[in-house]
Amino acid sequence: MTPRPAHRSRRRSGDRWRSHPWLLAALPVALVALADPLQRVLALSPAAGTAVVGVTEAAVAAAAAVLSGLRARRERAADGPGRRPGGWWLLTAATGSWAAGQCAWVVYESVLRVEVPAPSFADVGFLGFGALAPLAVVAISHGAVRTTSRVRSLLDGVIIAVALFLISWTLVLGVLVHQVAPSLLALLTSAAYPVSDIIALTTALAVLSRSRADRALVGISVGVALMAVSDSLFVYLSAAGEFSTGGLLDVLWTAAFAVIAASTLVRGSVRESGDGSVAGSVRGSVALKALPYVPFAVATVVVVVEAARRPLAGTTLAVLVVLMTLVFVRQALVVLD
Repeated sequence: MTPRPAHRSRRRSGDRWRSHPWLLAALPVALVALADPLQRVLALSPAAGTAVVGVTEAAVAAAAAVLSGLRARRERAADGPGRRPGGWWLLTAATGSWAAGQCAWVVYESVLRVEVPAPSFADVGFLGFGALAPLAVVAISHGAVRTTSRVRSLLDGVIIAVALFLISWTLVLGVLVHQVAPSLLALLTSAAYPVSDIIALTTALAVLSRSRADRALVGISVGVALMAVSDSLFVYLSAAGEFSTGGLLDVLWTAAFAVIAASTLVRGSVRESGDGSVAGSVRGSVALKALPYVPFAVATVVVVVEAARRPLAGTTLAVLVVLMTLVFVRQALVVLD
């Protein structure tokens, strides 16, 4: 009997791995979710359980970075329409940045056994994800939408993030953070988390509304959405002094990067049709196109009501001016597009 070529066996083995990416993504999530009962069953110390959770999160984020890099290499090797490795390299940098931040967190918490300072080296890595993820999403969608639409997608994310931040800051977050933040730098760091993740989330949604529903891009968007929810909860719980490793937030963080890692294994990419238009594109509905104006209107009303009650803080006024400028620029892009 003629043996099968080795390269074919390896390829089929790789295909089997790629055919069940979401099952693979569930494994580390289950490990973190079951960390507490496993700790009791195995009679591990609380410190050991905390270390296992932290290392697992770092490993999953690092795996997402490695797989994103491999996807970038495959896209570059394919060298065809819709193949844009730059976006996947940005995703590699984003997930790698978070992995580095998590490693720093583990060192503080499990090696040095000290309270993680605020801000810390871990924050640099974590916020790097929020800064690079929206750029990665826009770059991965390159070729599916026009340049002005991509810029508008990114701008939509910024507008929604700033508007939601302004609402939260005016009503709740400003007072809460001012009470517990030890310094201005710590205050800015805490505020940067929800803003950066909302920018990434809304950018992903805006890109999806203007391009074909690519499964990899959808998966990345889901991962970014989980990060946005997790980081917002993290800021609130940290400000209230109620955050501890090993809870729901760690499950959400692990799930976010597990989904992103699995998305790198999904076949297909965003492509243009031969005439330069997007084949099978999903055009943004009127509701999606008007989406940035809804939080802007709500934020404006909240600020006006707050101004009627008491003098506005300088931070609130500055953010409002930035928000109005962004909306003006966005409207100019709509006219150009």
